Amino acid sequence: MRSQLRLTWLRLSGMKLGYLLIFGAPLMKDGITRIIHGQL
Repeated sequence: MRSQLRLTWLRLSGMKLGYLLIFGAPLMKDGITRIIHGQL
């Protein structure tokens, strides 16, 4: 998923903070990405 698409989903849902989980990563901690839209 591209970064612009992730930010669009956050903006349309009205949320400022989101997490992207990639279950195919060897370690779970390597598959977690935090996304921030705007200021918290």
